[in-house]
Amino acid sequence: MHFALVSILTWAACCSQSAELSPQPTPDVPFRLWLNPAEGGRDFEGLGALSAGGTARLLVDYPPQQQAEILDFLFKPKFGASIQHLKVEIGGDSTVACGVEPSHMRSRRDYNPHRGYEWWLMKEALKRNPNIILDCLEWGVPAWIGDGDVLSEDNADYIVRFLQAGRKTHGLKIRYVGIWNEMPWTPEYIKLLRRKLDQAGLRDVGIVAADSYNDWSVADRMREDRALYDAVAAVGVHYPRFKSTPVAQALCKPLWSSEDGPWSSGWDSVSPYSAALASLFNRNYIEGRMTKSVVCAALSAFPEVFFIPDTGIVTARWPWCGYYLVPPAVWVMAHTTQFAEPGWKYIDPACALLPNGGSAVALRDPKTGDWSVVIETMDAKSVQTVEVILGQGLKSGPVRLWKSTKAEQFVRQPNLTIGVQAPLRLVLETNAMYSLTTTEGQQKGKSSPPPLSPFPLPYTEDFERYSIGEVPRYFCDLVGAFEVVQRSDGKGKALRQAIDRRPTDWSPDWINHYPHTYFAETNLTNYSWSAQVMLEKPGWAGIIGRVSRFACLPVPMTGYFESLVGYSLVFNHNGVWHLRIGEQVLAKGLSRLRAREWHTLELTFVGQRVTAFIDGRQVAEVTDNSSTHGSVGLMCNWPSVQFDNLEIAPLPTEAK
Repeated sequence: MHFALVSILTWAACCSQSAELSPQPTPDVPFRLWLNPAEGGRDFEGLGALSAGGTARLLVDYPPQQQAEILDFLFKPKFGASIQHLKVEIGGDSTVACGVEPSHMRSRRDYNPHRGYEWWLMKEALKRNPNIILDCLEWGVPAWIGDGDVLSEDNADYIVRFLQAGRKTHGLKIRYVGIWNEMPWTPEYIKLLRRKLDQAGLRDVGIVAADSYNDWSVADRMREDRALYDAVAAVGVHYPRFKSTPVAQALCKPLWSSEDGPWSSGWDSVSPYSAALASLFNRNYIEGRMTKSVVCAALSAFPEVFFIPDTGIVTARWPWCGYYLVPPAVWVMAHTTQFAEPGWKYIDPACALLPNGGSAVALRDPKTGDWSVVIETMDAKSVQTVEVILGQGLKSGPVRLWKSTKAEQFVRQPNLTIGVQAPLRLVLETNAMYSLTTTEGQQKGKSSPPPLSPFPLPYTEDFERYSIGEVPRYFCDLVGAFEVVQRSDGKGKALRQAIDRRPTDWSPDWINHYPHTYFAETNLTNYSWSAQVMLEKPGWAGIIGRVSRFACLPVPMTGYFESLVGYSLVFNHNGVWHLRIGEQVLAKGLSRLRAREWHTLELTFVGQRVTAFIDGRQVAEVTDNSSTHGSVGLMCNWPSVQFDNLEIAPLPTEAK
C-alpha cells in the first residue's frame, strides 16, 4: 500500500485529537468547559524559550547575586517563567540580529568545546530544573563548512561535534537538534544528519524539521517519504500564526511552534499577526494542535540599539549596576508552566476559543488526576462567564485560582470548589488571564534589583586582566569574533578580531557584514572615545561613537534594517581616513598611517560638535545633529586587526 494512503487511513486513528472547536453557545448562557479525559487530547510538551544571536550575552557579565536571581526567574520551577524547554544556537561566528554566537570549530583543525556562553546557560538552567528539555539549532556556519554549502556532510559532522561537546565536556544531554533556521532544507540532508547522529551514538537525539517560516511543507514530504518520516522526531515551524495543516495533524508526530512570540514583553504587546503572548500559547494548540511553543527570546541581554531590544522574557542589559526587569511576559508564561508539566495531556473538549473573545485550554496529569485550566481574555469584547464541568477520573475538591491583569500580574485569588455534580462558575474580565488548578506550590518570585544607574565613567581597558581567548566585559559582537590575544609586539594583551573569512550567514542582507563590536551602555552623550588600532595586514579599521539606532534601510522581502547609525572614524593601510555618519562622509583626508603600526584614533562629542583625532592630532571637526547620544564600538574588515587601550571619558556640555 502506498505510504501516503497509509498516512490518511491509519495515522489519523493513532493520533488522539479533536480538530473542531467546541460549539459556541448564545451570549446569555455560560460557556461550558467539559473536563472529559475520555475524549482524548495530545501530550503537552512544555513551553520554551530561545537563546540565540547574542540575546543572552550580557547576562554573563552580571554580578553573581543578580545573575542568579535572573536565572531563577527564567528557569526555577514554580517561581517565575519556569521555562520547560531551552533552545540554544549552535554558534557559527555568524551574525543573526542581536549578535554573534561563537563557533566550537573555526576550521577543520580547530576545536574548542569551551568557546561561547550557551554551555554555561544550559548548565545554569539544569541546576534549577533538572528536567528541562535542551534543544539546539544553527543559524549560520563558519566559511569552511562545505565551502559554503550548509546542507553538506561537513555540517552534519559539525553538528555532531557540538552535541558530543555538550555530553563529553559539559555533561549536557541535548535532546533535540534542528536543521537550519528558516533557510532551505532537503530530505536528503535531514536523512544524512540522522545517519551521522546514529553512527556517533546519538540515537536519542531527535531531529526537529525544518524550522521554516510558517511553512508546513516538510509534513507533505514526510507523508510521501518513509525514511524522512522516520528521521524526524518533531515537525517544527516558526511563527505559524496558530495554524497547522491537516496533513501535519495526521502525521502522528509532535507538532511544535519551534520559534514564536510577539517580540515584546509588555502586557499589551502584540506580534505582527496580532497574537499576544497569552493567546499564542493557547491558540497554538486549539487551532493548530501544536503541543510545544518556543518563544523568542529568553533574554534581552544585549545593547538596546540592537535589533528587537525588548524581545526577551527578562530584560538584563545593565550588568555594570545589576539592574534588571521582570516584565509581564514572565507571568504570562507562568500561567501555563507553573500549572502543567511536560507529559500532561490536553483535554480536548475544554480547549476552545471563547464566544466573546479569548481562549481556554485544559490539561491533566494522567498519573494523579490533577488538572489545570488556563484562560485568557486578551481580545475579549465584554465580560463573560465560563462553567467548568468535571469529568470522571479527575480530582475534585478545592481549586486554586491565580489571576493577572495589566495592573497586576500573578495574584492568588480565593479558592473555588468543584465536584462531579457541582460545576464551577467563573466570571471573566476582559484583558486578563486565569489559571485554575488542583495542584499546589505556585508562587510569584520576588527580588529587589539594585537601582538603574548610568555606566560609571571614565572607563579604561587594556585587557591585561583577561585570559587569552576571553571576550571582554560589556562588549557585544554584532559581526565577527573579538577576543583577547597576546599583542603581536609582545607588549601585553590586546583585543583581536579572530575570524579571517565571513561565515555563511543566515541573514545575508540584514546587517553590514564587516566585523564590529559594541559597548553595552547606549545612553552616553558628551564624551571622548579613543582606542589604539593596529592592522595586521592591509585592510581598514576604526572606531564608532554615538551609535544610537538601526538605520531605516529597507531590505527587499523582509522589511528589516541593515545598519547602525553612529559617527565612525576609519583608516586604511594607505593612510586614507574618513569621518562618517552612517554611510555619509563628513570629512576625509590622508595621514601617515600604515599596517603593522599602532595608531590612536579618537572621537569627541560635545553637543552637535564632532571632532576627530589621529595620533593626537586633530584632523576634522564638524557640526552635525544626526545622532545626539549612543554607544561606542570598534570596526574593521576581515583581515585581522588588534585594538588596545580603550578609553571613554565624560566631557562637559560645552568644551572649556
